[in-house]
Amino acid sequence: MCFQPMASLGGLLYNRFTTGFGRFGLSFQQILEQLVAGVRGATGALLIESDGEAVAWYSSEQPDRLRLRGAYVAVVLRACQESALELGMGSISNLFISYEGAGFLAYEVGSGYFLVLELNAASNMAEALHRMAPFITRIRKEIEA
Repeated sequence: MCFQPMASLGGLLYNRFTTGFGRFGLSFQQILEQLVAGVRGATGALLIESDGEAVAWYSSEQPDRLRLRGAYVAVVLRACQESALELGMGSISNLFISYEGAGFLAYEVGSGYFLVLELNAASNMAEALHRMAPFITRIRKEIEA
């Protein structure tokens, strides 16, 4: 697996280049960077697989910490989804988790992928979820293409 840093507007953009994800290119990077820029208090965003593996990410601060925390968020969301189905409670499409000084909003975008947005402590989670909606639509279109 190879990680290649890419130029950005002040943060760190990364994309995982492998045979299986070669079709996911710069467009995801642009979407993630635009998402972070468009949500007040957002410090990073990831597109991750359901097992927690990051496919693409953008961070204005610490990308390694973002990827680690994002992996845990994806695992917790997947466990909650499975538990809800097992208990007959219906489906869960998003989850908010708060860590020390940061919150994470995870949203299932389909085909085993999650969009995870890292928020600072002063962020408005409802506003962030509302602003994520058009980005979720864009990512779903990219995945389905």
